[in-house]
Amino acid sequence: MKRWIAVAAAAAALLAAGSGRAGSDAAAVPVPAPAAGEDGSPRALRKAGLALLAENEPARAVYLLRRAALDGDYPALVALERLRRAGGPNAPSLADMIAIETALAEAGDPVAAWRLVRRHETGEGVDPSAEEAVRWLKIVARKENAAYPKSAEAAFRLCEIYARGEAVPADETAARGWCAEAARRGHAGAAFALAQMKGVNG
Repeated sequence: MKRWIAVAAAAAALLAAGSGRAGSDAAAVPVPAPAAGEDGSPRALRKAGLALLAENEPARAVYLLRRAALDGDYPALVALERLRRAGGPNAPSLADMIAIETALAEAGDPVAAWRLVRRHETGEGVDPSAEEAVRWLKIVARKENAAYPKSAEAAFRLCEIYARGEAVPADETAARGWCAEAARRGHAGAAFALAQMKGVNG
């Protein structure tokens, strides 16, 4: 329930911004009715948004793609990022993308959390912050590989961070725990690091 409350709140804020580039609000953006057989699902919203892009209706297209992305449709998130990079009328800003990713990540979405890890490591649109990167890494690392393949890598990176005391106080117990988690998920480097830790400590 908390996931959907957080995402719904973010959706309200982002959709209120709507296509604000022209000073309008979301209510001023006509939303097309679903085509026959479509159910208003994130996938249907994304398909409708992409169709509107092809028809050169970027305001409505971005509105629907935002809705789909906030409902967890990853192709819609990718489409929005491509629009941002291309620029043009009604393209989402970097701040828009980070707001969407943050809402999803705070609700436990590992893909959005991984994107935020990268942003905080590179300083893209945010202040570089190792502490924030660790925060989002933990969300990714708590997922199983089946949910998101980067989870083993995230767990291993947390192992290294805690072992070295980077951005967090050094904590051997936490380091070993994250290494064990990464190794359990098949990360070869984690298995090697864990063996070394056991060797050093007998």
